[in-house]
Amino acid sequence: LEHDSAVLCQSAMRMFSAKLNLISKRLQHTWAVNQSRWTAVSIRLSWKNLRIYIYARKIQSAVRRKLAKTRVNLMQRDMTKAALQIQSMWRCYYACLQRKQMLHDLTVDRVCHKIRIITSEVSYWKQRLQDLTQPSNLKFRKDLERQKFELEAKQSELK
Repeated sequence: LEHDSAVLCQSAMRMFSAKLNLISKRLQHTWAVNQSRWTAVSIRLSWKNLRIYIYARKIQSAVRRKLAKTRVNLMQRDMTKAALQIQSMWRCYYACLQRKQMLHDLTVDRVCHKIRIITSEVSYWKQRLQDLTQPSNLKFRKDLERQKFELEAKQSELK
């Protein structure tokens, strides 16, 4: 699922970038065509009044250069924004997955700890039961009961 979503995001970003690149190349081609047409017209007209058209051509060239730079900067800024948004969404998605995994691990650890405690208590009480039911311990138990009875008898005499 993570891999598929990452591939989908990356392919969408590549498609967006390719479309922008194609649009940029078309604009550059139209500008080149316009420039060559203007050059042809400019050459024809420059014979009449050489200085005016040379300056006009320089001014137009500078304006077109400035427009091209601003368009390229805008496209680059938009592509950077899109890439940052994709990265942000991916980090958010991955952080949610990590959080879910950590909560699951914590829950599993708690349950395992409870199971360990219960099994240790069961084994302890089984051992105690086994100790108390053995004949040697029964004798020890009877001795303890006899000592208890003797102590109670002494206490009743003292009162």
